[in-house]
Amino acid sequence: MNNQRKKYLFISVISVISVISVISVFSVISVICVLGGISVISVISEANHD
Repeated sequence: MNNQRKKYLFISVISVISVISVISVFSVISVICVLGGISVISVISEANHD
């Protein structure tokens, strides 16, 4: 019984860690995309000003 509980706890911890890592990766990607989009827009607007 105790071994089964330990196994379940291990699986739940791994799943939580994987979910957190996936969420953090997606947030980093979205931040990079937003910053890239802002820099591209600023470069385009500067080119249009010229």
